[in-house]
Amino acid sequence: DEQKQTWLPKIASGEELGALCITEPFAGSDAANVFTSATKDGDEWVLNGKKRFITGAGVSDRYFIYAKTSHDKALRKQYGHIT
Repeated sequence: DEQKQTWLPKIASGEELGALCITEPFAGSDAANVFTSATKDGDEWVLNGKKRFITGAGVSDRYFIYAKTSHDKALRKQYGHIT
């Protein structure tokens, strides 16, 4: 919620640009089948995977990255981050 309050108003107002990072080489834009993973390492998250066709990638300020945090479907819904 803190990240939403900090970043979403800036993106909605146009003060900052955001890019949606879903598309992958083997999953296309099917968000339910992404291969990119996010693993907790202490206080940080480590991303591992490949994305492509990111509109505005070179000029965006914030990136919304779709990544799996677990193979267990129930646990995947626990985390949402703005990068």
